[in-house]
Amino acid sequence: KDVFGIGFKTADDLAQNLGISKDSPLRIRAAIEHILWDLSTRGHVCYPIESFIPEAQKILEVENEQIEDQMDFLEKEGSVVISDLPIEEESAPCIWVKPLYLSELGIARELSRLNTSPCFIRNVDIEKAIVWAEEKQWMQFAQEQKDAIGLSLEEKLHVITGGPGTGKSTITRAILSITSKV
Repeated sequence: KDVFGIGFKTADDLAQNLGISKDSPLRIRAAIEHILWDLSTRGHVCYPIESFIPEAQKILEVENEQIEDQMDFLEKEGSVVISDLPIEEESAPCIWVKPLYLSELGIARELSRLNTSPCFIRNVDIEKAIVWAEEKQWMQFAQEQKDAIGLSLEEKLHVITGGPGTGKSTITRAILSITSKV
């Protein structure tokens, strides 16, 4: 866990050569944290426990109960957080490394604050504003872009997503052009 610059597999092989057994609680805890951080590099801030345990079991080659015991230990120690994540009206227990859990809480708090605070941008004629932005950027927006710009002018909080080349930067420039003139 404390050796930087090498992957878990290499550190694990070294540890086993030094006499640390496969079922060592230290090994299992280090692997749990490693797996969670690795999952975060693939876009998973948290992970459903029912999927996490088999993932950890493949790497550790120990019994599920041993993994569960060390997850509980890490939670009590404060290194990980185990909590229900509401998913489409259901609740699934998930596991986070604590820094990512705290980041998620901070983001949620900030989004809530932004959503409930007063909006100081005055109302605009959306159709005229879109035409003005098209002229300013010397381009004709696709209908989906016009819809996104219009919705962003009606709502204070929005998220613009899409793959490369779908117009996220164009939409953002249009929104900023319009709202900076308001």
